[in-house]
Amino acid sequence: MHILKRARCGFTLVELVIVIGIIGIVVAIMSVPLTGIQSRGRDDRRRLDIEELQVALSQYHANQPGGYYPITIHTLITDGYINALPIDPLTGNSAAYVTGYQLLPIGCNNSTTYCTSYRYSINLENENVYLVTSNKPQGSELSPTPSSIPSPTSAHPNPNNPAPDPVAPTGYEEAAF
Repeated sequence: MHILKRARCGFTLVELVIVIGIIGIVVAIMSVPLTGIQSRGRDDRRRLDIEELQVALSQYHANQPGGYYPITIHTLITDGYINALPIDPLTGNSAAYVTGYQLLPIGCNNSTTYCTSYRYSINLENENVYLVTSNKPQGSELSPTPSSIPSPTSAHPNPNNPAPDPVAPTGYEEAAF
Protein backbone atom coordinates (compact mmCIF):
# COMPACT_ATOMS: atom_id res chain seq x y z
CA MET A 1 0.00 0.00 0.00
CA HIS A 2 1.30 3.36 -1.04
CA ILE A 3 0.67 6.42 1.08
CA LEU A 4 0.64 9.56 -0.95
CA LYS A 5 2.67 12.41 0.54
CA ARG A 6 1.75 15.91 -0.28
CA ALA A 7 4.56 18.16 -1.38
CA ARG A 8 5.04 20.96 1.15
CA CYS A 9 4.67 24.42 -0.43
CA GLY A 10 5.09 27.39 1.88
CA PHE A 11 5.36 27.96 5.60
CA THR A 12 3.12 27.05 8.46
CA LEU A 13 1.41 29.72 10.50
CA VAL A 14 3.64 28.97 13.49
CA GLU A 15 6.80 29.49 11.43
CA LEU A 16 5.52 32.81 10.11
CA VAL A 17 4.63 34.08 13.60
CA ILE A 18 8.08 33.16 14.92
CA VAL A 19 9.89 34.94 12.05
CA ILE A 20 7.72 38.06 12.40
CA GLY A 21 8.37 38.08 16.16
CA ILE A 22 12.14 37.85 15.64
CA ILE A 23 12.05 40.68 13.10
CA GLY A 24 10.03 42.81 15.54
CA ILE A 25 12.56 42.24 18.32
CA VAL A 26 15.50 43.15 16.04
CA VAL A 27 13.75 46.35 14.87
CA ALA A 28 12.99 47.35 18.48
CA ILE A 29 16.61 46.81 19.51
CA MET A 30 17.95 48.80 16.55
CA SER A 31 15.58 51.76 16.92
CA VAL A 32 16.92 52.77 20.35
CA PRO A 33 20.49 53.55 19.16
CA LEU A 34 19.17 55.29 16.04
CA THR A 35 17.30 57.90 18.08
CA GLY A 36 20.56 58.79 19.84
CA ILE A 37 22.36 59.10 16.52
CA GLN A 38 19.62 61.37 15.15
CA SER A 39 19.75 63.56 18.26
CA ARG A 40 23.55 63.92 18.02
CA GLY A 41 23.21 64.78 14.34
CA ARG A 42 20.70 67.54 15.09
CA ASP A 43 22.97 68.89 17.85
CA ASP A 44 25.91 68.94 15.40
CA ARG A 45 23.76 70.93 12.96
CA ARG A 46 22.95 73.45 15.73
CA ARG A 47 26.66 73.84 16.58
CA LEU A 48 27.52 74.48 12.94
CA ASP A 49 24.66 76.98 12.58
CA ILE A 50 25.83 78.97 15.62
CA GLU A 51 29.42 78.97 14.35
CA GLU A 52 28.25 80.27 10.94
CA LEU A 53 26.36 83.06 12.71
CA GLN A 54 29.51 83.80 14.71
CA VAL A 55 31.45 84.30 11.45
CA ALA A 56 28.75 86.67 10.15
CA LEU A 57 28.82 88.62 13.44
CA SER A 58 32.61 88.93 13.19
CA GLN A 59 32.31 90.25 9.63
CA TYR A 60 29.65 92.76 10.72
CA HIS A 61 31.82 93.89 13.65
CA ALA A 62 34.86 94.37 11.40
CA ASN A 63 32.85 96.56 8.99
CA GLN A 64 31.47 98.95 11.64
CA PRO A 65 33.34 102.13 12.54
CA GLY A 66 33.99 101.81 16.23
CA GLY A 67 33.57 98.01 16.06
CA TYR A 68 30.18 97.08 17.46
CA TYR A 69 27.73 94.21 17.04
CA PRO A 70 24.17 94.46 15.67
CA ILE A 71 21.30 95.14 18.08
CA THR A 72 19.25 92.27 16.64
CA ILE A 73 20.36 89.17 14.81
CA HIS A 74 17.99 90.09 11.96
CA THR A 75 20.37 92.93 11.03
CA LEU A 76 22.71 90.27 9.61
CA ILE A 77 19.98 89.43 7.08
CA THR A 78 19.01 93.00 6.15
CA ASP A 79 22.67 94.02 5.75
CA GLY A 80 23.45 90.96 3.60
CA TYR A 81 25.79 89.02 5.91
CA ILE A 82 23.50 85.96 5.82
CA ASN A 83 20.55 85.02 3.61
CA ALA A 84 18.28 83.75 6.40
CA LEU A 85 18.42 82.59 9.97
CA PRO A 86 19.09 78.88 10.41
CA ILE A 87 16.15 76.57 10.96
CA ASP A 88 16.26 74.27 13.99
CA PRO A 89 16.37 70.67 12.72
CA LEU A 90 13.81 69.46 15.26
CA THR A 91 11.32 72.31 15.64
CA GLY A 92 11.49 73.60 12.06
CA ASN A 93 11.68 77.27 13.08
CA SER A 94 14.40 79.82 13.82
CA ALA A 95 13.14 81.06 17.20
CA ALA A 96 16.01 79.45 19.15
CA TYR A 97 18.53 81.34 17.03
CA VAL A 98 16.82 84.66 17.78
CA THR A 99 16.45 84.24 21.55
CA GLY A 100 19.98 82.87 22.06
CA TYR A 101 21.68 86.14 21.01
CA GLN A 102 22.64 88.42 23.90
CA LEU A 103 24.59 91.67 23.60
CA LEU A 104 27.01 92.97 26.19
CA PRO A 105 27.27 95.23 28.04
CA ILE A 106 23.66 94.77 29.02
CA GLY A 107 21.60 97.76 27.92
CA CYS A 108 23.86 98.77 25.02
CA ASN A 109 22.17 100.45 22.05
CA ASN A 110 25.01 101.41 19.65
CA SER A 111 24.12 105.10 19.95
CA THR A 112 25.06 106.03 23.53
CA THR A 113 26.76 102.75 24.44
CA TYR A 114 28.35 100.46 21.85
CA CYS A 115 27.59 96.74 21.96
CA THR A 116 31.18 95.57 22.14
CA SER A 117 30.66 91.87 22.82
CA TYR A 118 28.05 89.14 22.70
CA ARG A 119 27.29 85.63 23.71
CA TYR A 120 25.24 83.28 21.61
CA SER A 121 23.83 80.08 23.03
CA ILE A 122 21.49 77.35 21.93
CA ASN A 123 20.02 74.45 23.88
CA LEU A 124 21.02 71.01 22.70
CA GLU A 125 18.92 67.87 22.95
CA ASN A 126 21.40 66.29 25.38
CA GLU A 127 20.39 69.02 27.92
CA ASN A 128 23.67 70.88 27.42
CA VAL A 129 24.03 74.40 26.05
CA TYR A 130 26.35 75.29 23.18
CA LEU A 131 27.89 78.74 23.71
CA VAL A 132 29.98 80.99 21.48
CA THR A 133 31.18 84.42 22.53
CA SER A 134 32.77 87.38 20.79
CA ASN A 135 35.99 86.92 22.73
CA LYS A 136 36.41 83.16 22.25
CA PRO A 137 36.79 81.80 18.71
CA GLN A 138 35.99 78.20 19.69
CA GLY A 139 32.53 77.33 21.02
CA SER A 140 31.98 75.49 24.29
CA GLU A 141 29.44 72.89 25.26
CA LEU A 142 28.24 73.53 28.78
CA SER A 143 26.43 71.02 30.95
CA PRO A 144 24.18 71.77 33.92
CA THR A 145 25.94 71.58 37.26
CA PRO A 146 24.46 70.65 40.63
CA SER A 147 25.00 74.30 41.63
CA SER A 148 22.44 75.34 38.98
CA ILE A 149 19.74 73.85 41.20
CA PRO A 150 18.48 76.68 43.42
CA SER A 151 19.33 76.34 47.08
CA PRO A 152 17.64 78.20 49.92
CA THR A 153 20.67 80.51 50.24
CA SER A 154 20.96 81.29 46.53
CA ALA A 155 18.00 83.67 46.71
CA HIS A 156 20.06 85.97 48.95
CA PRO A 157 23.43 86.72 47.29
CA ASN A 158 26.45 87.16 49.50
CA PRO A 159 27.75 90.75 49.22
CA ASN A 160 31.30 89.49 49.86
CA ASN A 161 31.32 87.41 46.63
CA PRO A 162 32.33 89.21 43.43
CA ALA A 163 29.82 89.49 40.60
CA PRO A 164 29.89 86.57 38.13
CA ASP A 165 31.39 86.94 34.68
CA PRO A 166 28.64 88.40 32.45
CA VAL A 167 29.75 86.31 29.47
CA ALA A 168 29.53 82.93 31.18
CA PRO A 169 26.02 81.58 31.86
CA THR A 170 25.48 80.60 35.45
CA GLY A 171 24.74 77.03 36.43
CA TYR A 172 26.75 75.43 33.64
CA GLU A 173 30.24 74.00 33.35
CA GLU A 174 32.25 73.09 30.27
CA ALA A 175 31.47 69.60 29.02
CA ALA A 176 33.62 67.28 26.95
CA PHE A 177 32.12 66.29 23.61
